Amino acid sequence: MKKVLVKVNWLSSESGGRVHPPTGTSYTTVCKFKGQTFEEWQKNAWSVRLNFVEADEHEANVRYGFATFIAEKAPHELLKPGFEFELFEGSRSVAEVEVLLSEKAVENLVRQMA
Repeated sequence: MKKVLVKVNWLSSESGGRVHPPTGTSYTTVCKFKGQTFEEWQKNAWSVRLNFVEADEHEANVRYGFATFIAEKAPHELLKPGFEFELFEGSRSVAEVEVLLSEKAVENLVRQMA
């Protein structure tokens, strides 16, 4: 499965998001792609798993982590740098996500750090 580095901007409760961002190390929910209508999304939603790195103490609503689709037949080709999608809990958007690094760039970074 393709794994990419992402930046997650959690929406405030005033903006319709969560009261508090999740505090755990992983989070799984459905995502809606930019440009996808709500009707299209309801017919064809994909689940994404996020594995977070440490939270940024200065930006409480921002987290970084690795994202991957759960299903093998998901549109993995969309997970490329610059791609954006939203995270949903039910019909409520709770976060905006931006792909920062491709899977290959992540692998090269890990290799260099080892």
